[in-house]
Amino acid sequence: MLVVSGVAEHVGGLGAAVLWVFITLTATYLLLVLAELGINPSDLLPIAGYVGITCGVAAWYVAFAHVTNATFGRELIPTWPLR
Repeated sequence: MLVVSGVAEHVGGLGAAVLWVFITLTATYLLLVLAELGINPSDLLPIAGYVGITCGVAAWYVAFAHVTNATFGRELIPTWPLR
């Protein structure tokens, strides 16, 4: 929880979509570390892969949203700003 709250402070101006990227990235690394330590790797590795794919898709969305919004000078694709 400490990691997520620290990331939230750094990406506060960017939005919930960017926060989701960092949350899924952290979860991916955590699952990969647990699998590497031998904690049920046959189950954790596929889960880590799917979480990593989710992170990648979210990162593509954020990149597309920022480029599109900057190109048109207004918010066409939401990134859900944090309050």
